[in-house]
Amino acid sequence: MTEFLNSINGMAATWVALVVIVILFIFRGIKYVPEGRTKIVERLGRRHKAINPGLNIIIPIIDKVKSSNVNLFTLVNEKKFPLLDETGITLAEQRMDPPSKKLLAKDNSEINVDPIVYFKIIDPIKLVYDVTDFAGSFETLIETTLRQEVGKYDGDTIVTSRDTLGDSLKKSLQEAGTAWGISIVRVEIEDIG
Repeated sequence: MTEFLNSINGMAATWVALVVIVILFIFRGIKYVPEGRTKIVERLGRRHKAINPGLNIIIPIIDKVKSSNVNLFTLVNEKKFPLLDETGITLAEQRMDPPSKKLLAKDNSEINVDPIVYFKIIDPIKLVYDVTDFAGSFETLIETTLRQEVGKYDGDTIVTSRDTLGDSLKKSLQEAGTAWGISIVRVEIEDIG
């Protein structure tokens, strides 16, 4: 009889241990993402998928939510603002407001142009893995594209072509932005002079 009770106690302990492991496995596999955010899941150390707002299920041990140690910023008034924190990557419309640039027009006159680019993150995986320094790269892209577009106008007509300049800048930035996982919402030329 004692042998029978010992075998039941051993089986019960095994079942309890299995139930505890399964419960821990389930709780470690449930991830919550707040509204307006997304998180990236890596499977065995490689990019796997982005999880959306709400409750999500991942496979513990195999899947891991990428930590927020990625340098993902935007520039506004020469200050860096993070696009990623412990709650995830923001999906809200953002703006990049680089400092104004002195550029040469078609007639070699110097024009001061201050653009503001509004964008949304549409593919966070591309943005995190395919761009090393988003803020610096995006600011450089804005500057070089702006330099090309300003070079098409002479000093007198560029002042009256603010909307046309913004539209052509948006189109040029959208082509590059798609490869980075962002969508250009609009481009505004704050100041031309």
